Amino acid sequence: MSAARNDFQTVIATLGELHAVLDRLRGEFVHGIKTPADYARATALLDALTDGRELSRTEERILVELEDEILAYQRDSHQFRESNAAFEASCTPVQLIKDLMETLGLTGSDLPEIGDKTAVSKVLNGDRPISHKMAYALAERFALEPSAFLPAASAKVAAHIETVPLPVSKTSTHYVLHEDALTAYSVEEAGSGEYKVVTSKGRRKTAKGLDKG
Repeated sequence: MSAARNDFQTVIATLGELHAVLDRLRGEFVHGIKTPADYARATALLDALTDGRELSRTEERILVELEDEILAYQRDSHQFRESNAAFEASCTPVQLIKDLMETLGLTGSDLPEIGDKTAVSKVLNGDRPISHKMAYALAERFALEPSAFLPAASAKVAAHIETVPLPVSKTSTHYVLHEDALTAYSVEEAGSGEYKVVTSKGRRKTAKGLDKG
């Protein structure tokens, strides 16, 4: 009985120390990431908190706040300005379709939202533009925003024409930049019940896109 009590007290003491460390880390980052060194420590902590294990409530709170601060730093920091601009230039609707096809194992015959195999080939080769009708059909299938499948100028126009209601809990999108520009779409192929993370080809996946809905 005495041994069990001692073991329990040891566990309580260890948990207390862990919460103290977590609170210290939380205080270190939630008030802003100011330097590349801060950013490196923050992303290391992010990797530790997204290793697949179940998180405590304290860890979940830290994770949410940490992600917000990392994204704010990536958005405003000179360190990422050039890579963000390069990513925006390379992340085209056609590339997204190619990434979706590769990740989900689709062929040109599997995209009736665009048309037959010949029509898909023309779109992928840049010989035929993606119409608003195609974009809305693809968005509904993959539970993404229609603007993801349209050039920037067309997407702005589309936003004023029609909004397609998407299933709220069907998918989520998680954006985290690490050393290189990255975007990730968590998508569910219709009827499969399985989610897969699609990242732009040639970019390193450094964070997990989790469905929290």
